[in-house]
Amino acid sequence: MDNIKFDPTGFNKNFESNDEQNKPISKYTPEIDIQYDLSPHKQPIEDVIIDIRNIFFQILNLLEDKKNPIPYIYSSNKRQFAFSLFLIIFGTLLLLLSTLMKSPNDK
Repeated sequence: MDNIKFDPTGFNKNFESNDEQNKPISKYTPEIDIQYDLSPHKQPIEDVIIDIRNIFFQILNLLEDKKNPIPYIYSSNKRQFAFSLFLIIFGTLLLLLSTLMKSPNDK
């Protein structure tokens, strides 16, 4: 096997310091305002539950005023996600209740 020697000349090129990299880092930079744009499915469960409650009451208000709630539902991804979860939960509860109310003699 050949003896390969280590060449230290090109080893530290990636680690050499630049003037931009040596700037002190402050704990808060007001120029950079980080805003988290979470997808609806990545939000905390508390926010999702509150969104479901809000959209339920808003839809009831729109139906009471005899307005179409579909444009309101489709106006944002957050509302679409909350409404779809509402439908899934409501449908599951209806399915469970209908199964419980079904008499055992029916076959």
